[in-house]
Amino acid sequence: MRSLADTFDILKQAWRKLPVRVALFAGLAVLAVGLVEIAGRYVPDDLAGWIDVGSVDRLLNHIISAMLVVTTFSLTVMVSVQQNSASQWTPRVHQLLMEDSTTQNTLATFIGAYVYALTAIALREIGWIASDGATISFFVTLLVLIMVIGSLIRWIFHLQTLGSLINISRRIEDRVQEHFHARYAAPCLGGHALTDETEIPTGSIAVGAPQSGYVTRIWADGLQEQAIARGIRIYLVAPIGSFVARGEPLALVAMETAPQGAVDTPLDQMICEHIPLSDVRTFGQDPRLGLIVLAEVASKALSPGINDAGTAIDVLHRLTRLLVAYEDESPPDRPTHDRLHVPPLTPDDLIEDAFDAIARDGAGVIEVQVRLQKGLAQLIRHNSPAMVRAARVFARQAARDAEQALSRPGDIRRLRAARAVGPKI
Repeated sequence: MRSLADTFDILKQAWRKLPVRVALFAGLAVLAVGLVEIAGRYVPDDLAGWIDVGSVDRLLNHIISAMLVVTTFSLTVMVSVQQNSASQWTPRVHQLLMEDSTTQNTLATFIGAYVYALTAIALREIGWIASDGATISFFVTLLVLIMVIGSLIRWIFHLQTLGSLINISRRIEDRVQEHFHARYAAPCLGGHALTDETEIPTGSIAVGAPQSGYVTRIWADGLQEQAIARGIRIYLVAPIGSFVARGEPLALVAMETAPQGAVDTPLDQMICEHIPLSDVRTFGQDPRLGLIVLAEVASKALSPGINDAGTAIDVLHRLTRLLVAYEDESPPDRPTHDRLHVPPLTPDDLIEDAFDAIARDGAGVIEVQVRLQKGLAQLIRHNSPAMVRAARVFARQAARDAEQALSRPGDIRRLRAARAVGPKI
């Protein structure tokens, strides 16, 4: 059974899906038609015949024909933008574009208006909405038209930047920043840090993955509740974003105290329900995926066919900005999920995700290497010793690889002058 926090998170994720918004707007449209019929019963007699029923029907017919056109147009544009962005930047941006709230609200408004008009006409034909409700129906229809026009104008302005480099990179950066902040607010998902020094009790039960796939998220609240009820301690050995083959352990479970409640679900089933797997990585709780996607955008810009160093430099600045805000995941003395042990985000992994592909593909581009060294220099001044150590090691390796790739003596001198850790490199 899901905890209240996990249920809220599920609803939040569902709200980002287009079918959910379309279904909600369509439901509101049907509800509006029903309210029109009810409100029409209370219209004064002197206002009941103020609006001709035929005028309302003509407006509804115009809405039906217009909504079919604009919805088809919007869907065509949406698919075109997604395909172009996937081919121009990276296929992984498809997930973010699918969650674009402006696009979803626009399509939902158009389809909702279509459902409203179609339902109103159908109910008028069968006599459900009487002529007395024509006045109310007219003003509600005008309100629907205003919403449609507003959505169309907003959609047109939104299309000016949708799918562009700035739009894509900013979306990714904002999503990564959002998940980093959530992670820092609850280090290790509110549990203990699972590191190499953590002593896992002997005899712990390994719960294997029911299928091969990526760990997309961990429902920590539900796991904590189950761990208390079962009197167990859970060591989550497969971090979010990792790929596990079928049968490989998702978690190790150790008995700690006597069970404190009735348990109906088997242990392995409970663990698998709270650690969903997918054939693709998702942005849900995985900030490392965002770093990788940003690096892919820069890496593709550095390919010989594109040769766009400016895009790579822009991405480097964004990656540096994200990593400068890094905080060590040091759980408090009494973590909220004291029965869970979760692998922390480590600077070594974050720097590798962010800079490795750019350092490799841009090894022979001096402008990129200079910006990379400057970004790493900022991380070397970080207040986290782990981040300082990881940035210094990476800066040295990147400088050595770049010196081998650069052929012009002047470029090599520029690189040496920009080294992040001075003569130690």
